[in-house]
Amino acid sequence: MLSAALAALLLGGTPAWAHSRLLRTSPGDGATAGEVTTSVVLTFNERVKQRFTTVVVRGADGTSFGKGGVHVVDDNVTQDVYPLPSGAYRVAWRAISADGHPVQGEFRFTVALPPGAEPTVRPPATVASAVPPSRKEPWGWLAAGAVVVLVTIAGVAVIGRKRRARVGL
Repeated sequence: MLSAALAALLLGGTPAWAHSRLLRTSPGDGATAGEVTTSVVLTFNERVKQRFTTVVVRGADGTSFGKGGVHVVDDNVTQDVYPLPSGAYRVAWRAISADGHPVQGEFRFTVALPPGAEPTVRPPATVASAVPPSRKEPWGWLAAGAVVVLVTIAGVAVIGRKRRARVGL
């Protein structure tokens, strides 16, 4: 009886803590698409969560071709893209497993369209900020630092009062 229970524990099914795993993509990793591509699909071994799942499709020049957010249906994640012209593409993805753990990765593919089949629709140009990033960023860090300092001072004051009360001062 004991040996049967031990065998069941050791030879049991797959662990419940296993994270989602990417099974395949469309277009495939390293593949060359010969027709206009308007979406990228990732298929996982189990359902993934819509929230916080992202897919970024970039051309060789860094242009982002994503069109809207991702759509998750069961184990498939779809990212619509503006029609992809001939060229190399990199897809970076991050998904949240059914167990809540993030998984991520990337893959690459190429589009090689026949002459005359290049799409005319392009993704909108990104609007550059008028303020350089180096000028914007410090304010957030300074505010966060000020909060940390204030919380530390308040904590030290509370601890000091409790110690003085115990000593009887």
